[in-house]
Amino acid sequence: MLNPYYSFFVGKGAPSTTTTIDTMNIGEIAIAYVNSGALTLPTASTTGVGGKDFYILQVIDKKASKSIYRLSPLLNQSMIANVKGQVVRTPNQSYTPQQYKITFTSIDITKGYTYVLLMHFYNVRDLSPQVFYMPFYVQVPLTGTLMTAKEMAAAFVAQLNRDEYQKVEAWVDGTTDTIIHVRAITPDYVITQRDEFCPLYFEVGFGELSIPKYVAGTIPTKTKVVIDQETPTNLGIGDWRIVSDQEKRAQARMGIMNWTAFPVTLPRMFTKESMPYTKYDITFSTPYRAADDTINRLTNESVVIYVESPDVTSATDKKAPGAITESGLLKTCLPLFCPDVKGGTWS
Repeated sequence: MLNPYYSFFVGKGAPSTTTTIDTMNIGEIAIAYVNSGALTLPTASTTGVGGKDFYILQVIDKKASKSIYRLSPLLNQSMIANVKGQVVRTPNQSYTPQQYKITFTSIDITKGYTYVLLMHFYNVRDLSPQVFYMPFYVQVPLTGTLMTAKEMAAAFVAQLNRDEYQKVEAWVDGTTDTIIHVRAITPDYVITQRDEFCPLYFEVGFGELSIPKYVAGTIPTKTKVVIDQETPTNLGIGDWRIVSDQEKRAQARMGIMNWTAFPVTLPRMFTKESMPYTKYDITFSTPYRAADDTINRLTNESVVIYVESPDVTSATDKKAPGAITESGLLKTCLPLFCPDVKGGTWS
């Protein structure tokens, strides 16, 4: 097969009331098909188009009230079935940073011992290699009152939060003061710059170092610190930072060389900051003539579409929970052209 080819679209779904391409706004996405020799937009009441050829269309500019648009490769149901492909619709999933819970409640604390919280960071931006270890120490004095589990938990929280290379944030549990939570800090992201979104991954270990000299009765048993991953990292299908990264890469594949190693001002992009997106994946195949003159070989292709999905339950907080809904023609009409293709939930 040839190298796979990916077409990428991101924007707002054209409203269901849209009837012509020239009435679409810049950035809007819809399905189009050839009807009576002209490129036409379907409606929810369009019939007889199951299995017919169609395109994904996006308006990218307007000139004298006429829409300038770009099209996906030609699509139809049989091309999708060739590779047992799918039309999958995936509702927005927000980015979730990784988080651990560390319980000191049953720890065996011994005078003179040093306790170590070892952080192992992965995918650290601008660091080569993108992995490093960071130990945090709490030393228990040989004399005086024995440190409590509460005091040790607070000491580690203070160290984690004042680290000059801080990659995580820590806090004491609101109900149990011998439990702390550690969460990866969401990296800064500038949508108009080259910045790549690099979520941080980390692992947590805990250990102890022996006392500098023998003190009778102070040899401890197991530390009994419990480390649980509360929340794994979820990159978030449809998170605006992930969508923006993919749009920049797609522009580079189309010849717009903006994926550089230094900040640049990018061409116009359709990804919007803080906007949730619903993702559509259309996988299909097309035949090609090989070097041995065989014409029935297939190469896999994909059309990826991200459609704005603002939360209709909240005008101020687009990330609020509720009914995530994207407007119009794409969601309504795509099943009309591919009625027998298995895919995601359309409701």
